[in-house]
Amino acid sequence: LRQRLGASYLEDQMAGMRMVGSITSIDLNYSGECCAVGYKSGMIVLWDTIRGTVLRSVDDLHPSPIISIRFYADLKLVSADAGGLVNKATFTKNLLWSTYSYETDCLLDGTAGQILAVNVLEPYTVVPEKFRPKSAAMHRALRSFSFIALSSERSSFAVAVEPKVNVLHRWPRPPKERVDVIHPSRGSVEDSSQ
Repeated sequence: LRQRLGASYLEDQMAGMRMVGSITSIDLNYSGECCAVGYKSGMIVLWDTIRGTVLRSVDDLHPSPIISIRFYADLKLVSADAGGLVNKATFTKNLLWSTYSYETDCLLDGTAGQILAVNVLEPYTVVPEKFRPKSAAMHRALRSFSFIALSSERSSFAVAVEPKVNVLHRWPRPPKERVDVIHPSRGSVEDSSQ
């Protein structure tokens, strides 16, 4: 796999010898059996880490370079491109031919600006018992959720990606703080927020 990922991936099976460019983001799934790779062309490739083979390539999700790709479950991932488009992709192994299909949902359409950071939040199962609700029904419901946090140049978002996509909260960018800069040689104070 290291040799395969070390060079630009040449997709010769799906799109007729289309060069997809260098790797721009990579993530390993929880089991370690697959890795997702984002490329400069916007293509995403799901690799079998043991065999070093391509399980599935997807070239219609992103029109610009992938800046972040993160698994939030075993064959489920979130990807963001340089234009601010954020997608959720769920891969499923087809038993008949041992191929992989995928389904997608758009999380953000690019209007929030370029995404600067993506983080998958820890699953509910790792929350300490003392912070969990006492209700068994609430406990079961929270176990089914998966959350991510995103930050763009303009806003930060908390998004539920499972069981259904929902932007839970949006925080606008905080106002620029006033910082006083003291010049030791002049002994004067300068306002840097101007």
